[in-house]
Amino acid sequence: MTLADQAAGTERMKRLLSMTLAGTVAMIALPTPPLVTPAEAGPRVKTNFTSVRRGAPARPVRRPSRQIDFFDLFRPPPRRGRDAAYPGGPPPRLEVTSPRARNRQPARAPVLGRAVYFPPEPPKIYTYKPPATVVLRGRAKGGAEGVMGQAIKAVFTSGVSPMRVTAANRKAIMQFYAKRNYRPVWVSANGIGERADGVLKVLAAAGEEGLDAAFYRIPVVWESDGDVNAVQGDPARLARFDVELTAAALRYAQHASGGMIDPNKLSSYHDLKPRRVKGAAALKTLAEAAAPGKWLRSLHPAHPAYAALKRELKRLGGAAEEAPLPPVARGPAIKPGGYDPRLELIRRHLRKKGYLKDAKRKVAQADLDVKVHQVSSDAVSNDSPLIYDERLEAAVRAFQKAAGLKPDGIIGPATIRKLNGRRGMTKEQKVAKVRWSMERLRWLPRDWGRRHFLANAANFQLYFVQDGVIAWQTRVVVGKPNYQTSFFSDEMETVVINPYWGVPQSIIKKEMFPKLLRDPGWLDREGYEVRNAKGRLVPSSAVDWASYVGMKTIPVSVRQKPGEKNALGRIKFLFPNKHAIYMHDTPQRHLFKRSARAYSHGCVRVQDPLKLAELVTGMDRPTLEAKIASEKWERMQLRQKIPVHLTYFTAWPKPVGGIAYYGDVYKRDGLLKKALSKTKAAFGISG
Repeated sequence: MTLADQAAGTERMKRLLSMTLAGTVAMIALPTPPLVTPAEAGPRVKTNFTSVRRGAPARPVRRPSRQIDFFDLFRPPPRRGRDAAYPGGPPPRLEVTSPRARNRQPARAPVLGRAVYFPPEPPKIYTYKPPATVVLRGRAKGGAEGVMGQAIKAVFTSGVSPMRVTAANRKAIMQFYAKRNYRPVWVSANGIGERADGVLKVLAAAGEEGLDAAFYRIPVVWESDGDVNAVQGDPARLARFDVELTAAALRYAQHASGGMIDPNKLSSYHDLKPRRVKGAAALKTLAEAAAPGKWLRSLHPAHPAYAALKRELKRLGGAAEEAPLPPVARGPAIKPGGYDPRLELIRRHLRKKGYLKDAKRKVAQADLDVKVHQVSSDAVSNDSPLIYDERLEAAVRAFQKAAGLKPDGIIGPATIRKLNGRRGMTKEQKVAKVRWSMERLRWLPRDWGRRHFLANAANFQLYFVQDGVIAWQTRVVVGKPNYQTSFFSDEMETVVINPYWGVPQSIIKKEMFPKLLRDPGWLDREGYEVRNAKGRLVPSSAVDWASYVGMKTIPVSVRQKPGEKNALGRIKFLFPNKHAIYMHDTPQRHLFKRSARAYSHGCVRVQDPLKLAELVTGMDRPTLEAKIASEKWERMQLRQKIPVHLTYFTAWPKPVGGIAYYGDVYKRDGLLKKALSKTKAAFGISG
């Protein structure tokens, strides 16, 4: 080794010793921050949670610690602001030490401002799957009776018919014919029998019932351009006709009794039990009934609304496309007895909507030319359509009541807005809404109850119906599009005064949890009770909310005490169901003033809950008010359960006659349209 190499090595050793000495001095001089105690861990985690990189998960620890080493000399200085409060530098990023806690952390926990942000859940919509279908072909068992019996058996064994049916219906049809030794139901060797004529007429008129007539075509007849006589005299074609008419009549019977599709496959918000006739029972009735066509017609709903929709469908079918009326112009309020040139157009709007039944009267040109400020009450005849008479006032009041307005008879800005309404709906769109409403009626029970409640989420109204007449109605608030009010029937059996509100986990996690990360004591101040996983009542401020980040279920229960702030108001009405939906009062009274009222988490908020309580309990209002004023929780069991139907109809009869059309707030019309289209394709039906 040369002298130069020795000198270089000595220099390197001096430099390393100098750096080591400087590091040692620095470590002695720097203050070492104290370890974080368990009592400090929760607040420190809450504070540090928003200091991590945007989009990264927070990582709480039971007992975090940090040691300063030599390389701290080369790290950048701590940031100003919140980090400056720590004399030893910025707080450490806390690491997860528990495997269970580590598994709870999401891959990326989105952060919005100073709180975790949970995006709203999308509506629980399904991709509709139509039933699987098969051709009328299979192994025909048993013997066949006569020439026609042999021909009918050959239809099954050869698969000559292109008609598609469900597997269950194919089995039922083949067993049905096998039991009767393949004797025909509708034909004989001489031709088509009289019993078939009535069924063919019913199938041909399916469109009048809101059904799609294409479902009930007889292929062997359709091949001859719809000429039934073309199959006469040909045993093979008569056999096909018999089998295909049986299959078509069975399909019609099931559609008429329970609908063309399965509503429960549309979304999680449909919970219905259509009473669709069973295949074997329907085939037995078709074979034995003296008038099978009459029996098929009897399967449709007998509800008055169904008859009204059927009449509307017939009217629309024969009506020409109507041009929309021009909107009523804005202006000063019109009071009964007053004069206004707009009254003639207002009459036309009310006639079109079905509220004014008087015949159209010609408007004198002199009346149209006269200005409002130039005419006195004596200058215009009382017969003029520009005078606000008693008949028009009655129509206006009826319209205002149906529209949810105060029925004061004064035609003000709100009434004019409702009169103008939604314009531009074509006849084709109206026909579709009527057909879809008729389909939805087929899903519901045939007996709604002598006394029952009907809530229509599409028009935000609740009706109390007694003996087929609307005895009372009120406005309601229904679920948001991502928390839809479900479509089902049940029975009201309990009324609760001054209720508690058990907050669902979905609301705790999506709406309350972000607030609690910022302010753990928020629930205490708002009058909520919090119970831990062991069921013990604990202060909200004592819960380590940050430790629950990323958990699917937060292991606490939250309940709101009765009072003015209670989300259920002062009274609730229970009809137990798996959706946890019920009717109740609400402190958010301002929402009832809005025309579209989809703001709840699925329950039905009632504008006049005291009147509803009077109807179901039989108590008078002062008694109910006294119970509410007592601030005591009380549960009252109804002596007689009352049916409740939560529905969704975008076309529905008006109390004064005619059909009203509503918006599709939940987009269910579109879902039904797609489902019907898929079902037709599954059965190989075009057109």
